[in-house]
Amino acid sequence: MFAAIGMSMVFFRGSRKVWTTTRGNFSLSSGNRLYRCVRCGVALCPQARSCHSCGGRLDRCLQCGAMIDPRYAFCGNCGFRMMRCSQCGASNILEATFCHRCGVALVSPTPRATLVPLGSLVVSLPYVVVVLALFEEVLLNSALAWYGLALAFLGFVAFPLVGVLLSGRVVESVRVVFEVCGLVFAIRIVFSPFPIYFLQSAAFLPIVYSLIMAGVVLYVWFRRIPLKKIGLSSGLVKMRLQMLAGIGVGAVLGLVEYPILAPKPIQVGPNVLSNLVYLIVTMMVFVGLTEELLFRGLLQSYTAELMPKWEAVHITSLVFALFHIGWLNPLEVVFAYGAGVVFGYLLLKTGGLMASAVAHGFGNIVLYTIAQSI
Repeated sequence: MFAAIGMSMVFFRGSRKVWTTTRGNFSLSSGNRLYRCVRCGVALCPQARSCHSCGGRLDRCLQCGAMIDPRYAFCGNCGFRMMRCSQCGASNILEATFCHRCGVALVSPTPRATLVPLGSLVVSLPYVVVVLALFEEVLLNSALAWYGLALAFLGFVAFPLVGVLLSGRVVESVRVVFEVCGLVFAIRIVFSPFPIYFLQSAAFLPIVYSLIMAGVVLYVWFRRIPLKKIGLSSGLVKMRLQMLAGIGVGAVLGLVEYPILAPKPIQVGPNVLSNLVYLIVTMMVFVGLTEELLFRGLLQSYTAELMPKWEAVHITSLVFALFHIGWLNPLEVVFAYGAGVVFGYLLLKTGGLMASAVAHGFGNIVLYTIAQSI
């Protein structure tokens, strides 16, 4: 896994395209330090206070100097929390009594200025999802499966409902996170109507993941979510480098996962070629792209606006890992968490879903290809 991360970093650094993290980078032509707009990603000079591309106003963290969205009292780079002046919008440390820019007395952050307008409720939301997913998966894979299904239905209904009720009182990212959490629990509801014998058929995975993908696509269309924001773009690194990195990482993950699961080979045709074609189409298009769009594209991207990016990767990977409890193998859950961290890292560094989706799908292909060859 660490070798795969190192290899992907080599690929990314080999790109001639200028891209940066929130800490900034240097222009290849002039040597000047550049920063990225936190909204549209365009390169900006260090003195910029607004983006020349999207027009968004920008601010800097008082601790590390990284660019932050002035709507948030929070630095996505170092996690430093600040308080916004209700009059001029300037950043101030939490202990400040008066604004350092306009001098007005500071009492408490205004709802418009804070990152989490509902305080601990929004901060603790991802952890509530983790706990609910843990109980739901444990019950669903036990003799109390109906209770697990009831919890999945509860999450599917309750989280989007809360998001709708809070609409207008919270920033858009909070509402989207609530609604996406409902989509995550919908995965188990989609699986439940099918009879047990159908789980072994070749059509099971394509049909189920087509339904999940349809739900995700309809949600993105209904909420008019920008495709670039959820990683459906060319990203910050050349596409061929993203594909190569995804293939390399996926190969390593598949080789590591096989001793853990040792799955039975998937036999859908009379020969190896037909089985391989089925694996490529199913794992790359249906499984890999669908799960990455839901977990990394939607859940991680919007959670990263509520907390530091690496904490968002951690939370998303935990939820992703818990949905592997059905394998009844603790090592698989641990592996799924590590794989989720790698996929999240790929999204952060490339700015697109190509690398993580290819790594996810190709890892499954390697896993079942080895199973067929042994």
